[in-house]
Amino acid sequence: MAKKNDTFSPSRGEPGPMYKIQKPQFYAAASTPILHDTLSGLKINTKCQVIDRNNQVIPGLYACGESAGGFALHGLPRVTVFGRIASREAASANAS
Repeated sequence: MAKKNDTFSPSRGEPGPMYKIQKPQFYAAASTPILHDTLSGLKINTKCQVIDRNNQVIPGLYACGESAGGFALHGLPRVTVFGRIASREAASANAS
C-alpha cells in the first residue's frame, strides 16, 4: 500500500504523472489491466439454461454474463443481453 509521500519512479517501469499536481494532499497508485472474462464458463442454451456434461438442461439453473462461457461477446452487452434472457426465462418457468 502506498504511503503519503511515496513517489512513482519511471526507473521502476511506472508511468509518471500526465500533468503537474499543484496542491498536496493527493494519492496515487499504479494499475495494471488484467483479463477478466471467461470464455470457457458454464455451457448454456439459447434460453440461458445451464447444460450438463450429458447435454441435458439442469432444471432451474440459468447463467449469464461472466459465468456463461463460449461467447466472443464482451463486457456490458454480454451481461445485459444474456441477463435479460436468463431473467425472462426464469420468470416464465417459475410462473408455470
